[in-house]
Amino acid sequence: MGSSTAIGDVIVDDPIDALGRQIRTADARIVVGSLQQGESVLGALMSLSPGARASVKALLRQADMLYDAAGLERVLRGVVGARSVGSPNELLWTAPGLRAQSGGLTTSLVGLVDDAAESVICSTYNFQTSSGMWKALRRAARRQLDMRIYIDREAAKGASGPTAIDVAKQLAPATVLQTQYVDGRALRNHAKFVVIDHRLLVVTSANFSWSAENNNVELGVKMTDPQLARRVERELENLEGSVYEHVVP
Repeated sequence: MGSSTAIGDVIVDDPIDALGRQIRTADARIVVGSLQQGESVLGALMSLSPGARASVKALLRQADMLYDAAGLERVLRGVVGARSVGSPNELLWTAPGLRAQSGGLTTSLVGLVDDAAESVICSTYNFQTSSGMWKALRRAARRQLDMRIYIDREAAKGASGPTAIDVAKQLAPATVLQTQYVDGRALRNHAKFVVIDHRLLVVTSANFSWSAENNNVELGVKMTDPQLARRVERELENLEGSVYEHVVP
């Protein structure tokens, strides 16, 4: 433990411990995401509110970490990981204007994908490139995680979202699968879920779109249950070839 330091009117014996107790989980995830994209510590902190930024910056200055991006990322990943230990089930809400009183569906999903160590398996009806999840999946693809993405074949028709081929190209080397035609009709993919590292499952009403993440009331349920997560993965795998086909970029 280092010597005591003063932050405002508060005496801080250990600025890193104080940071871990004070920073919001959502803010920690935002900063980690910015650092992963190559931002400096000072640049990453610009994504925080002025009050939170000033507090975090003061603590990092005392800890001599204002220019230690790798060290800060490790610390904040530890904070997020420690806080994720708790109830195996959690409700995650999104509501317009930040009105939801619990969860934070979009922020939680983005954070889970950014924290994935091994794999990301997900299914959605449609994508929008303005979506926070789209950006998180692109970051995961660059980290060469094991990724399987299930999408609706015709969701992008007449819309602004990327086509299935666009998704396959931009999320390469991820495996992307789309619904097939059966009896002349395109099957509809309406299953919306994310599985992280074969153990953590989020089932959600939200598509991976800006409107779902910002304008709609959406509900997700997060479950830490490896057996259930693998059952979901296997069910989709069993449908490959009959319901889903690989998208070749």
